[in-house]
Amino acid sequence: MFLVRDGQIDQLSHLFARHHVKLFNYFVMLTGDRAVSEDLTHDVFLRMLRFRHTFKGKGSCISWMFQIARNVGIDHYRKNRHFDPLHEICSDLKSEEPTPFDESAKKQQIEILHQALQKLSRKHREVILMARFENLALKEIAKILNCPVNSVKVRIHRAIKELGAIYAVLAEVQQDVA
Repeated sequence: MFLVRDGQIDQLSHLFARHHVKLFNYFVMLTGDRAVSEDLTHDVFLRMLRFRHTFKGKGSCISWMFQIARNVGIDHYRKNRHFDPLHEICSDLKSEEPTPFDESAKKQQIEILHQALQKLSRKHREVILMARFENLALKEIAKILNCPVNSVKVRIHRAIKELGAIYAVLAEVQQDVA
């Protein structure tokens, strides 16, 4: 990123090759829409190029990039308040379980988890995605969210607690239906 910042714009292609899948997956989990996620991922790299002069190198390039991604996501959310995040359920996931019953149960659990994620507040959903799906370090998340590490820990704890409660209710409803 230092090279891009200093004028070697062609070096951004290396960053794109290395990080676009991670950003795309983040946006898919946030929005539930693959086409929108592609657009948002490209927007991140366009903003990285436009605001390259703001990269100071005090933190990691990934933290800076995810801060931009978070801002892109917030902008998208503000423009499209009517969109329903995570409306697509991952039906293509293959189970390593040996029996069809186990495979069906696992798919049902994944579906309930995605529904539970969908019901989380955006603030809690994004911190869960960063911490558990993108495996970002607490310090990186704190830098992205512009808050202390302890606040990130509290948000993650509350998000997981809320996710567990929502999951339990959805699983009970699902069991009553079956």
